[in-house]
Amino acid sequence: MPDNGGDKKNPYYFLARSVQLATTMVFSVVGGVWLGGILDKKFSTYPWLTFIFLVLGVMTAFKAIFDFTREK
Repeated sequence: MPDNGGDKKNPYYFLARSVQLATTMVFSVVGGVWLGGILDKKFSTYPWLTFIFLVLGVMTAFKAIFDFTREK
């Protein structure tokens, strides 16, 4: 059986990549807010670390979108 994992003609390839992109976007933003909240409580710096990690999560999401659109 041939391996079609990277075959872009496979009908499920785009679906799998889209789900991967959506998952990466959601978890990077939610994870950034969650980690920032934990660190804010530990260091009593609310809301600064939450904001910083939120921005990092959003930047990661945009990087994932950029990589997805540049894929050939």
